[in-house]
Amino acid sequence: MQKLTSQDCTQVTYAHTWKPKHLLDVALFGNRGHGMLTRLKCCLLPPSQQLMPVRHYVYPIPDQLEPWTHGEEKYGITFTSYLSQQHVEMLRIIAEPEFSLFYSRYYGKQVRHLVVENQGRGYPEKISEDKLFGLPLDLLMKKDTAINKNVPHLNIPSLLCVMLKFIHKNGLATKGIFKAPDSSTKVKKLKEDIEANFYKTKNYEISNEYNAHDVAAALKDFIAQLQKPLLTTPVLQVFPDLFRREKPLIKMIEGLNYYIMMMIPEHRDSLQLFLQVLHALTQNSAVNGLTVQDCGDIFWPVLFTLPPGCTEEEAAKRKKQFVDLTRVLVHYNEYLFTGRVQICDTIYTITRASK
Repeated sequence: MQKLTSQDCTQVTYAHTWKPKHLLDVALFGNRGHGMLTRLKCCLLPPSQQLMPVRHYVYPIPDQLEPWTHGEEKYGITFTSYLSQQHVEMLRIIAEPEFSLFYSRYYGKQVRHLVVENQGRGYPEKISEDKLFGLPLDLLMKKDTAINKNVPHLNIPSLLCVMLKFIHKNGLATKGIFKAPDSSTKVKKLKEDIEANFYKTKNYEISNEYNAHDVAAALKDFIAQLQKPLLTTPVLQVFPDLFRREKPLIKMIEGLNYYIMMMIPEHRDSLQLFLQVLHALTQNSAVNGLTVQDCGDIFWPVLFTLPPGCTEEEAAKRKKQFVDLTRVLVHYNEYLFTGRVQICDTIYTITRASK
């Protein structure tokens, strides 16, 4: 490797890249290895590979969001895909007190017990054997396990992976994806076909009879009909404070990062893959017309629900906040699914001491 001078590069920190950074890589190509927590290393990157800084925006969030960077993370970040399942679970447990400390420091309030073990784990009283839409994610995972249909190394229902894979393959260049009106008849037929044949066919693939618009509509229904929201309900306890006007955007992103690390695995990984596919679509917005703002307008009702009994004025305010939050989730998804280096060092210390 050619040595770079200080004028040509800036010293940054990064984690080993021998494992794929995105769940999207795993879902599409199945190329993921196991590994223990890696230590951070220093390297030199030329200016062309450096990320632009995130300005300290305050709410309301601007229409144009800048690229993500390490921000104030002096020692870099670690993507969760670099960690073993054991360490990811430790990360989830350690994130709760870290979030409580962060929240009390920046918002002057205390918040506890956000790691809820039964998020998305309640079952309907009667479940049809073929029913797939409207079930909890963990029950779909159990269905996968029962017939050995799991996606290797992922806590994501195989049905969700199949739909997202189809949209990623066929929707990047589809004009009006998620925006164009769909055929309700074809969408209904697709959902019936999935529920009738998905677990009866070894390697189920969506028929060419359906286009990206049909599958996109079915995907929206799948997420909207989940028995527990993809973004589980405790976020509503802390969400309004994340949009206080005097707080910079980078702090809102930091708070969301802590919260996402506390989500149960099937919700966290499913949300990550969903956001990565949306982000890939917005990166090709010149062709398909789907922008980050469109994602906010289209998907806030899918990801969030308004609190019961709120007034019309309060509902309008919450709607604007939910739209902005959805935009942030899509645009900065890469940062939101990382383990902050201080927490990762704690995990490394605990693991080493237990040996």
